[in-house]
This record gives sequence, structure tokens and C-alpha cells, in this order.
Amino acid sequence: MTDSIAVPTLPEIIAATASPRRHALLRSMGVRFRAWNTGSEERCDPHDPVKTSLRNALEKHSAAFAAFGASEWILAADTVVFFNGTVLGKPASLEEAEAMLLSYSGRTQTVFTSIAVSPPHSPTQTFTAASSVSFRSYGAAEVARCISQVNPMDKAGAYDISDSSRELIASCSGSFSNIAGLPCELLGEWLAAHGYFKREGSLYA
Repeated sequence: MTDSIAVPTLPEIIAATASPRRHALLRSMGVRFRAWNTGSEERCDPHDPVKTSLRNALEKHSAAFAAFGASEWILAADTVVFFNGTVLGKPASLEEAEAMLLSYSGRTQTVFTSIAVSPPHSPTQTFTAASSVSFRSYGAAEVARCISQVNPMDKAGAYDISDSSRELIASCSGSFSNIAGLPCELLGEWLAAHGYFKREGSLYA
């Protein structure tokens, strides 16, 4: 007869994000979470990507904290693209998305994601990751094909590196998951350091 071993259940994190990409990344990390859309309006300092992403992440975290209280794990994130000296968020129209993607041809940009996170009854901590993305040379037909396959409207910079937008990309450096919206390496290390991953054999334990 084999004795059963109880596997500890991970705490549930309030993930203050409506992003399906972040949800998928959290699942890939083995994080147990409850998604919650804060409805917070994202603001932009057009020349300061770190300030912009940090402020938006903190505002989302504050909204979740107000709704759920200090007894919960709370996580919020915000991603922006910095290109040609300007912060780019989500496009306001398909025309703007097309113009964004066309402007990237043959050029390089930086993607910043800031995270605001707190364990129960503990101060909020923040960190920011940066990755670079270089695009190959392409034209309007390739952009039109990309937009026909993937909705660019809910994506910072109008593309998602994890889908067919990759056809436009030549190379990237830094955290791949950060470009997709969540720097899993940094977040995993932080969660492990704060006792979230306690199971033996966990990727981050």
C-alpha cells in the first residue's frame, strides 16, 4: 500500500490584468491566479517609458488592493514600447496600428514591462524589465497580412511576439516573455524569494 502525499496548494494571486497573454504566461509558470480587470485608464509620459509603465502598474495594483484588501497576493503589470524617442501604447485605430507596424520596418525598439506586486500584509514592490526587438525590412502587404491574422488593438505597439507578428521580427534580445507582456524570469525569482513556490521540484523554488 502506498501512502498518499498531500501536495500543498499554491496561494491564489489576484492578477490585476485582462491580458490573455499574461494569463497564459502565469499559467506557464505554474502560478495559481484569479484574473481581475481593474478598468484603470492607462496614462502615458511620451518620453519616459519606465515612468509610464511603473505608474500604470502601480495604479492597477492600487485598484486591486482597494478591492481585495491587504490579505491577498496582488500582481499588476504594464507594458510599453519605446521607439524613435516616443512611448507607444495600444493603437487607437487599425490605421494607427498599420502605421506603427510600417514604421518599425528595418529598425529596433525597446519593450519595457513594469510589475507591481505584494505578498499579504506586505509593502508593494516594483521592478522593470527591458528587452529589444529588431524588425526585418517589409512592406504594406506584409503588415496587412499580419493585421488580418491578429487583432493589434489590445497590444502595446500593435503586435504580439508570440503570434503571427513574429513574421515581421528579425531578432530580439533580453527576456522573450517580457516582450510578450510579463518578465517571467524576474517574477519567478521574486515569488520564490518571498515564499510563494514552496513545492519541491518547482521551477522557481
